[in-house]
Amino acid sequence: MPCDTIKTVGVKVSKMQLDTLELALESMGHYVYRAGNILTWGRECYDRTTGELRVTSQDRATKVIQAYGKQGVKELAKKYGCQFIQNTQNANKFTLLKRSF
Repeated sequence: MPCDTIKTVGVKVSKMQLDTLELALESMGHYVYRAGNILTWGRECYDRTTGELRVTSQDRATKVIQAYGKQGVKELAKKYGCQFIQNTQNANKFTLLKRSF
């Protein structure tokens, strides 16, 4: 494969919320460019119209989807007044704490 060739993987995902996905990608350290229903970061992109996530590997797709899910939980926690507590030993585990008086 020539060194200037980029291999990408297309993954069909449900129609993700662009604001949530943008925050998730930024939390992963990406600069995100938004044009209409398309988010682009680096050489990867998501098109909300088609529901297609184009990334450089299946592993990258998994990480993006996990970050999106985590961001969605954070937003719901904030909406319902819960505290989001990240597990220090596993980035994919967290606790939501709701205080009642």
